[in-house]
Amino acid sequence: MLHDHVSGVVCNPPPMHPEVMGAAAQAGKQICTEKVRAPTVEGCDRIIAAAGRAGVQLVVSIPQLCSGETRWAKEAIAPRRLGEIPFVHTRVWHGRSAKLRSTRHGRRRW
Repeated sequence: MLHDHVSGVVCNPPPMHPEVMGAAAQAGKQICTEKVRAPTVEGCDRIIAAAGRAGVQLVVSIPQLCSGETRWAKEAIAPRRLGEIPFVHTRVWHGRSAKLRSTRHGRRRW
């Protein structure tokens, strides 16, 4: 990753992100990370500062926002039939979330 001819794709646990992303930024590499940048605010601040010092772009991708399940939940909540819902927590395990299924009566269930 630190060589000029390598763009770099790194998969590592979030606690390592400040160190690895800081090194990538220092090497002048653009950074695109999925989901969490670091497990602490201080770690995130280190990554942001490193990208700023190096003048590289830092992009955070949150693919769950576009998942079928998330879109379905937004559409179900939007009419406010259940009142105002200020917060929804979902969980995705390595790209696999709970799948929405249709029952034989035409109702949808998880």
